Amino acid sequence: MTKEVRDNIDGLTYDEDETVGFTFILRNDPRGFLKVEGDCSKANFLSLYGTMVKKPKYQRWVKATDEEKANDPKVKGHWEKLA
Repeated sequence: MTKEVRDNIDGLTYDEDETVGFTFILRNDPRGFLKVEGDCSKANFLSLYGTMVKKPKYQRWVKATDEEKANDPKVKGHWEKLA
């Protein structure tokens, strides 16, 4: 059994396997660069994503190749933009 995670949108508790982690970054705040991280159920995430006026392009995490590790041993991977 995996652990339970509190949904930051509806406040209910869900199994960790049924949730999505999200990060929002607010660039134009007078207090500075703000970052908000949270969890929500897959249903709430799809609902939130579906209501966005302009859908953002999503990316996926790709582990570093041997060539990338040879150039920089600290690199763990990179974000690859998808259409």
